[in-house]
Amino acid sequence: RNLRAELGIVVIAEHRRQGYASAILREITCYALHVLHLHQLYVVIDQHNEPSMELFRHSGWLNSATLADWLFDGSQYHDAVVYQKIL
Repeated sequence: RNLRAELGIVVIAEHRRQGYASAILREITCYALHVLHLHQLYVVIDQHNEPSMELFRHSGWLNSATLADWLFDGSQYHDAVVYQKIL
């Protein structure tokens, strides 16, 4: 048991930049630590998704890796970055 989980957050366009993702991230982190007793959370983000990377950086997550050609959008591959939060 590694006691970690991958996280993904999707907020529809008209509700972005209103603090919803930050609030969700705080609640999920608390739940993961105090209820699930996880050791860490991680996310995989397209290297071009600057708003998502900013959200996780601002929330204290660390950029721990770059994954070459990790994501496929239907026509081409893109690098992804991994952010981790040790709980």
